Amino acid sequence: MEVLNALVDLISRQKVKQIEIISENAHLSEKSRILYEGIQNGTFRTDADAARAIYDASEKYPSYVKLKYRLRNRLINTLFFIDIQAYSKSRYEKAYHRSYKTWAAIKILIERNQRNAAIQLCENVLKNSIKYNFIDLNVLLLRELKFYYGLFDYNKLRYQKYTNLYAKNLQYLKEEIDAEDIYIQLAQKLTTKKSISVDKEIEELRNKLNVLKSNKPSNQTYTFNYYLFNSEYFLGIIYNDQSILFETCDNAIAFFQRKKGFKAGALFSF
Repeated sequence: MEVLNALVDLISRQKVKQIEIISENAHLSEKSRILYEGIQNGTFRTDADAARAIYDASEKYPSYVKLKYRLRNRLINTLFFIDIQAYSKSRYEKAYHRSYKTWAAIKILIERNQRNAAIQLCENVLKNSIKYNFIDLNVLLLRELKFYYGLFDYNKLRYQKYTNLYAKNLQYLKEEIDAEDIYIQLAQKLTTKKSISVDKEIEELRNKLNVLKSNKPSNQTYTFNYYLFNSEYFLGIIYNDQSILFETCDNAIAFFQRKKGFKAGALFSF
């Protein structure tokens, strides 16, 4: 009930009637409606198209800049009222959208000094966040939790639990970022050069990848392994080694088949 009280109090003070939502029946100014519908139906492909049609001016015209800013804010506001259950296609999507939207609410509650309610939401969201390997969100949630139970409401067991989980997920995040960097650099070489020769830079990237692969037994997270497998595949192309390609695909398929309920994009690609 504390969470509900905090949220109702926050929304009441913001006055629900002032919350602007884009819908078929929402009240929009004439120019906002023209801009919204023009973007929706594809009439306006660029800012120049829209500004010319609405104001007979350039996209830098102050009134157009202001109009676009206001519509953007209304669209962002509308995003938080989308029915997750209605448009999400999988459990993963539902968990993803619900978790990150709730994180936004958590930060607003903390800023409004409703920390107790925020912490309840943190603990609730953390379950799905850990389940679906939202590593960046895990780090943010666990940072708030260890801070709260280490200072605001000291609890030795919870503080130690969340501190350990924080350290573990922070390490996962670092490994994920490192794997992502290798993935980006190899992808750049494949997409920006007509031919690639194995040089010192490629060898260095391969060595870095091998170091990361040694962490694989302890880091079974989705995104880390996605970047890892893709980077291995890229190296197979660069080295022109089909055995690497087939082995990587087989290992990736086996890994992502075990990730029941996760998004299927990685499995499909391999």
